[in-house]
Amino acid sequence: MKQKCESIIIEQLQEIRSEHGMKEYLTMLARFPQMGYENVLLLMHLFPEATMVCGKGAWKKYQADVKAGERAIPLLCPLGAVGDMTKVSYGVVGVFDISQVQNRETIHIEPVTKACSVEHIWKENYSYVVLEDINGEYIRSRLLKSTVNEDEHTIYLRKGLSEESREAELLKLYVKMRVKKAEVTVFEEELCDYLQIVMKRYFCCISEQDGKVRYSELFVSPEDEFRGFLRSLSIHIIGMISELTGQNFLSFIETALCNIFFEPEELAETVMHVMDAAERTDTEEMQQELLAFSNRVSAMTQEEYQMIRGLRNKQQLFSFPMPNYRGTR
Repeated sequence: MKQKCESIIIEQLQEIRSEHGMKEYLTMLARFPQMGYENVLLLMHLFPEATMVCGKGAWKKYQADVKAGERAIPLLCPLGAVGDMTKVSYGVVGVFDISQVQNRETIHIEPVTKACSVEHIWKENYSYVVLEDINGEYIRSRLLKSTVNEDEHTIYLRKGLSEESREAELLKLYVKMRVKKAEVTVFEEELCDYLQIVMKRYFCCISEQDGKVRYSELFVSPEDEFRGFLRSLSIHIIGMISELTGQNFLSFIETALCNIFFEPEELAETVMHVMDAAERTDTEEMQQELLAFSNRVSAMTQEEYQMIRGLRNKQQLFSFPMPNYRGTR
């Protein structure tokens, strides 16, 4: 099954190397921002109508059962041997979409929402002042575009924006700032463009039809470079959603690693287990995942660690509903 999944991913990598294909990919990514690009591609191919997925055990925790005869959707996931946390490699895990379960009326999951406006994030997290350019004096020389003045720590918004357009404009500038801070050099413009599309769709700032995907050198780049771009896209999205919602979200891979490692009460013991596993893992890719996970865990406080352990015990970590999700549709 793992080989079949990898074969699908290779085929899908070619399918999305077009304006239409990339737009479909960004649409699916907006639904599943916690997924790595490989699993987004698998969902696109195997269950394109998916909106929320969990394992069978997780659905049972929500008192919802998978319908008889429904086939699991295979996704790639780190797996650990039972009773031995030092052996970690990639395998296949089966998940089911919410459309494949019954008793959906029993599912009560709080929707993910922005903790506050993007303007608040600019002000509180980055100490920027947001000003309306009422007379157009500042922006006239900037081709009538809103702009960020880093020296003055000021954002000048073009005049005449509605409240919704104002939020979308600040989100666009926020994306560009985050990418610039990360010092991304490969396909930086495309990364900004595509992040804006996904973030706006995720937070319902624009419709499914909005957001242009333009042809670029990205579509003809070497496969490893293209994969690197998709991986960077996923990493940026999870970080931005975490900041905008004020929640410490985990990626799908990190969730699986939590389910493998977050058994001990003490944070330091878990870090030790992760580092030990990184030395013994089967592949270099898994080793890099474990080292990155170790850094993430090491940066947690004991309180954050216990909170995530609690979520793990309730089997809630696979759930990442969209902001407008209400659990009964």
